Amino acid sequence: MNFIMNGKIVGYIKDNTYVTERKKIHFMKKYQGFGISQNIIDKLLGLNIYKIKILYDGDKPHTYVTDIGKFNSSYKTFNFNDCDLQKFVSSRDMVEIKPQRILV
Repeated sequence: MNFIMNGKIVGYIKDNTYVTERKKIHFMKKYQGFGISQNIIDKLLGLNIYKIKILYDGDKPHTYVTDIGKFNSSYKTFNFNDCDLQKFVSSRDMVEIKPQRILV
């Protein structure tokens, strides 16, 4: 199910998890991680969605998983255009899911 905020698809819900795709430009070097809008966090909490999966397509693809509580309680913030508060979590504070190799 697509997850839409302000008329824009910002991710999707799959297996009770919010999944969002990120590119290299979305990685905040200052915090060594990724941000999620407080508005998205609030909406996810209202839907009882507590898991977040970030599909990162940087120099090397990575998949990170964390719980929404880490974002919601984060003190690392940035306010874009004074209207969109973002909360950040370092990728080191998330679980990285390694790709599985299939041997034949």
